[in-house]
Amino acid sequence: MEKFKVFEPIYIIKRGKEIVNFFCSIYGINPNNRFSKFVKEYEKLYQNNDLPFFSSEKHIELLAGFKDFVELEMIYSSGIYKDASMSELKRLFDGNILHFGDANQTPRDLQFQFSIAALLKNNGCTVKMCEPDFIFHYDRIDYPVAAKRLSSQKKIEKRIKEAEKQISKYDNPGIIALSIENLFKQEDQIINNKPFSQSAEELDNRFINYTKQNFNKEYFNDRKYISAFFFYLSLPVCFKNSFYFGYVNRLIIVPIAPEGSCEFLKFKILGECL
Repeated sequence: MEKFKVFEPIYIIKRGKEIVNFFCSIYGINPNNRFSKFVKEYEKLYQNNDLPFFSSEKHIELLAGFKDFVELEMIYSSGIYKDASMSELKRLFDGNILHFGDANQTPRDLQFQFSIAALLKNNGCTVKMCEPDFIFHYDRIDYPVAAKRLSSQKKIEKRIKEAEKQISKYDNPGIIALSIENLFKQEDQIINNKPFSQSAEELDNRFINYTKQNFNKEYFNDRKYISAFFFYLSLPVCFKNSFYFGYVNRLIIVPIAPEGSCEFLKFKILGECL
């Protein structure tokens, strides 16, 4: 699955305020959170027509905040936050706008966990937020899902084993969802200076090239508790001298079952339908 969307400045400001105000008023979230800071800064820059210098640190921070806004909107529109505990929601809103080097990565871990679940639910799937990270109902089976953000090539196997251990406690085999964007260089975590129409193709090229080079077959062997891997990548998109930003994402499903088996075919079909 691959999707691309362009966001108008007025929509970002209005929708951002609506969502942040909802969580602050209903769930008592600190109003000085990273999402609120982004909306305020973006609105100020837009009103003053003061777009940061292209690819400057401030511009990169603005795009990071925008990406967070899009994923919070996914979470909000799906309603999956209703299953979350109060402590999880409060931690989701913690952290800095610019996640590079942020010592507290828990908010982004939760953001991925919630946003991948929201993505599935917004596409018509049945999802419930609970241990290990969420349950995905598909073809009359409840699949436990463990979601992990990868940040080091050397620790991929370790993170997969952590997820597999979580899933091994359940009766049904499960799914490991992996976010790979933090394995990219910082400059490759943004798509810039390309026509918006080419952004999905650019993300697809980066995704395919990276996974081919860095995910060998050993990662998928002897995973008796796993039915499939979900590989996910999402990036913000920008263009020079424009407050219009884009967001593009891609989900690739890799079944672990033997090729041609019923389990393999049903996850292959799922990947084509999403």
